[in-house]
Amino acid sequence: MSGSVASDDTHALVNLEAIRGNARRLSAFAGKPILAPIKADAYGHGAVRVAIALEPLVWGFAVATTSEALALRAAGIVKDVLLLTPPRPSSLAALVHSGVSFVVSSLEELALLTREAATQGETVRVHLKVNTGLNRLGAAPEAAARVLLEIGRHTSSLELVGVMTHLVDSEDAAPEWAAVQLERFNQFLETHRVSVPYRHAANTGGVLNRALGAHFDLIRPGIGLYGYAPGTNLAGIILLEPAMTLRGPVIHVKDLAAGQPVSYNATWHAQTDTRVATVRIGYADGYPRSLSNRASALVNGSPVPQIGRVCMDQLLLEVAGLEVAVGDLVTLFGAGAITADQVASWAGTNSYEILTGIAARVPRVYLE
Repeated sequence: MSGSVASDDTHALVNLEAIRGNARRLSAFAGKPILAPIKADAYGHGAVRVAIALEPLVWGFAVATTSEALALRAAGIVKDVLLLTPPRPSSLAALVHSGVSFVVSSLEELALLTREAATQGETVRVHLKVNTGLNRLGAAPEAAARVLLEIGRHTSSLELVGVMTHLVDSEDAAPEWAAVQLERFNQFLETHRVSVPYRHAANTGGVLNRALGAHFDLIRPGIGLYGYAPGTNLAGIILLEPAMTLRGPVIHVKDLAAGQPVSYNATWHAQTDTRVATVRIGYADGYPRSLSNRASALVNGSPVPQIGRVCMDQLLLEVAGLEVAVGDLVTLFGAGAITADQVASWAGTNSYEILTGIAARVPRVYLE
């Protein structure tokens, strides 16, 4: 293991081999190389360490911000780094100089890139994004055709590497929108006789839902790399091993008489004489307050209920009948009985939000 924290303090244990294994299985299932989404600090797992672990296995990496892209280059990542969202014009010089690739959705974005590429004497790699229904970024097919034509006029400054779209509901049991989107995407490619090295559309849902026909030339499985299917109907199609285990230490144990409350607002009272453990982790660490009185955790392998309000830095567990001591590590979620999916269901959200919400103050400890 590697990390800058004692393993008996609050930490997130990240199994890098689990991420590598997930990547191998996803790529083999689709028969395509991976453009690995490691935005949002690799979904909370640590972008630089994950990129170093994955670089021999993947085609490249996808990020959301300028700082994410430049951090990978500063760490020595040499494979393609694709910036998914438009950067500020003031960031273009550094990005182009670092050899970052860009998703383009408009003539205006393209003009800025062309100008910066000419200034530096560089050829910038671009991926044209076609908006087929998500209506977030991307150019509508008619506008995308104009962008495609303009790219062809600047081959000394621009290299068209890919054409892409992003799916609305590929994780659903009956993904009606995704089917429509892929029909529109294929029509665009055929109508304009698009010839590029890489066409790509498949997020994790698009990979696992093979009947959609979304695999094309590259796949972009995000949540799947970190061990989770995006929907319950897609769980179990291939083995995905959760890579993060969130742990916190017991810092206090006390006996509580029947009728006594715990934590803020007295939302829980002991029904009988019982025992309570305080754990050093709370909502400032990314363990949601919405889990109050809803969740469970594992103490020495046994599931116990979380009780009372989750506090900023601590939470409480009822541990009646268990041998529990200060310093014992509590597992809040991981690859075992309680996963991020389970925590998400208690919190009324999804595993993406749980994983990306683990705060920066929680050290990541890496299992190689």
